[in-house]
Amino acid sequence: MSDANVFFDYNSTTPLDAEVASEMQRVQAFAWGNPSSIHQSGRSAKAVLEEARARTAARLGCDVGELYFTSGGTESDHLALKGCYFGDPRRPRHIVVSAIEHPAVVAAAEDLKRQGAQVTHVPCDEGGVVTPERLRLAIGPGATVCSVMAANNETGVVQPVASLGEVAHEAGAYFHTDAVQALGKIPVDVRAWKVDMLALTAHKFYGPRGIGALFIRRGIAITPQITGGSHERNRRAGTENVIGAWGLAVALEKAVALQAAEETRLRKLSGYFLDRLKSEVGDLHVNGDESQRLANTVNVSFKGVEGEAIVVSLDLKGICVASGSACSSGATEPSHVILALGVEPALAAGAVRFSFGRSTTKEEIDLLLAELPPAVERLRCLSPGYAGRPA
Repeated sequence: MSDANVFFDYNSTTPLDAEVASEMQRVQAFAWGNPSSIHQSGRSAKAVLEEARARTAARLGCDVGELYFTSGGTESDHLALKGCYFGDPRRPRHIVVSAIEHPAVVAAAEDLKRQGAQVTHVPCDEGGVVTPERLRLAIGPGATVCSVMAANNETGVVQPVASLGEVAHEAGAYFHTDAVQALGKIPVDVRAWKVDMLALTAHKFYGPRGIGALFIRRGIAITPQITGGSHERNRRAGTENVIGAWGLAVALEKAVALQAAEETRLRKLSGYFLDRLKSEVGDLHVNGDESQRLANTVNVSFKGVEGEAIVVSLDLKGICVASGSACSSGATEPSHVILALGVEPALAAGAVRFSFGRSTTKEEIDLLLAELPPAVERLRCLSPGYAGRPA
């Protein structure tokens, strides 16, 4: 992140924590070997890898043998859905995913559809919540696996994961949740949540990029999607990213330790931002249930303005925000997540996400509020389709 930038896009990524970076550098000095090698160098790397696994598992509430390291959230999501689908051919050839899933889950489901799976998308309510009743209707007589993300990356809306897990299990389906945005922001416990699989990635909680993990409840048959070795107990081939795994574990421990205090601080800052925004900018629509969202996330649609135009305008002022999922940058269509809330396409196209983090201050938010209302007004004046513009 450039020193010239004011960053309000923490849901896309977070800067590597200095303490985490220092720990990774320290461990790299002696754990650079291949953890599959049986000599001393390999054993040192293996010891670090397994300690990282144990420390991560402890923060998730799972057993060490139920945690598998991957390259990140996208790979974890694909391994969960595809691995589970092909793992037990006796189960229903039916996949259920919510209408607000991250593109990684959507793509995995579409891949399976092309291979003969029936795919059902569960609608959410106007607040962006997938209710147990809606999931029950979608599963019908049964499914192999259903997937509902724990907290949405665009709106920040938190789902009733434990209740959804109960519904999935009642129907005989496995339940997967993408917890990429949830970890470090809300308490996560795989047992309390009743999940069978849970995906995470380190760079969302101030850890390194290129490392993630997947919790797989013991006893679930999973077909590996990357083959060529017996790594990760035959679930994911490829020499493990030992230093990345260590960074993930250290970053997660710190995120969990700071979670309660940061949630309180960020809830106050985001509330301040949203209250002022409502009073200073007209014709806006808050996307997602305001009472059931992550403390750091605010998603607003500005009538008569393209969200990407606001992103560009603020970027010229050194302010970083987002108009949707970072994994969908360059898309010209309105976000499928915002459309799923029942927002009309023209208004959905004006959606902008503001996501705050550890370094966010009230002074930075004041800088944002000094630039955002005039930018919206200027863009509306240039919009022939905005009825509220001056004559």
